[in-house]
Amino acid sequence: MFPYLAIVLLIGALLIFKFKSVYLKFILLVYWYPLLTMFLFCLEVPLGSSLDVVGRPAHEEYCDKAFIVALVGYFVFAFTIWSLRDKRFEFKRLRINETSRLILIFFLALISVIAYPKAFGIGDQRWDLIPGPWAVIAIAFNLILVLSFEKLKSISTLLQIFLLFITIKGGERASSLLFFVILFLMHKPLKANIIVENKFKLKTILFFSGLLLVSISAAAWRSGNSITFLYLLYNIVSVHTVKDVVHIYFSSFGYLNDFGLNFYPLLNEIGSILYLPIIGGTGNRFNFTEILRDYIPNYGGGLFYAEGVLIFGAFGPVIYAFLYGVVLRYLFVKSNLFVSIVFATLIVLQMRFQWYGVVYVYSPIVFSYILIRMLKFLSKDTKNNLTEDF
Repeated sequence: MFPYLAIVLLIGALLIFKFKSVYLKFILLVYWYPLLTMFLFCLEVPLGSSLDVVGRPAHEEYCDKAFIVALVGYFVFAFTIWSLRDKRFEFKRLRINETSRLILIFFLALISVIAYPKAFGIGDQRWDLIPGPWAVIAIAFNLILVLSFEKLKSISTLLQIFLLFITIKGGERASSLLFFVILFLMHKPLKANIIVENKFKLKTILFFSGLLLVSISAAAWRSGNSITFLYLLYNIVSVHTVKDVVHIYFSSFGYLNDFGLNFYPLLNEIGSILYLPIIGGTGNRFNFTEILRDYIPNYGGGLFYAEGVLIFGAFGPVIYAFLYGVVLRYLFVKSNLFVSIVFATLIVLQMRFQWYGVVYVYSPIVFSYILIRMLKFLSKDTKNNLTEDF
């Protein structure tokens, strides 16, 4: 059976190249990559991390089934967005002048220092010099600057790139790397309010390859590891986080076998959207990660469709894949500012969305929305309609 599954897995990888949009290529790659880890686990290849140490004796009974279901879900997702394969995304541009962007950069710099003090050389505390959702606010400011992009060589964009580079060098890679990707894929605005997706050129690929090496080296520095060629190669081929989240996904099938369905994660999604801390939030006991942690130890996060297993059963990953495809196709076809914010948030937080859970994208969207409303309120320029089609 596994030789046939290997062929299907390879076909899934080749599907990525059928899409013109780099954003869609990236989304599909993030979706496909954990499937490779699952396949290797089913072949009994030693992988390390919690997947081996904790999960190996627990998951062998049902890992084949879990892998096949996730693989089917990937193809359902790919074919749900198949009609977009010849399209590129167009961002609705925020029309903000350079002076306003520089003011935003100033506040972003302050917020970034507070959010990531260690990255900026202020003490050993990694996050939140002052208690608060500073990382989310920093993401919101970066999103506004990206969506008001005019040209790569403007002072505000260069300063934003400089701040992002500092955070990456300091070990904060999750969202900063992807802001880099979006910035370098932005083309000059058309008709003053539309930013089209640019092509991924060879020099851009080389740039991001170098940036990836810097980010991996930064992670080594943060954890106190030595930076060697083998260390860099291993971390490119085998992503530690993916092994941990695959362990959580596999454990959802064990939970289903032992306890059946659990609808608490659905309440957690509702509570997270409505900002009800009693039932919502990533650390809430209703979150699927916490439910599965009580069943078997994990490091947090978890493939987003693991939640679907608890709510809908073994077919849950396929249902989640289809729903995600429908939402993504809607965002790609529609063209307004709010859609641009949601889509940009999904790109920047794609790995958190897919490898940690859906609830991670709500707060940045809300903060970005609030920030735009504040900019509109404070703006004295009547020609600067920040909320056109919003």
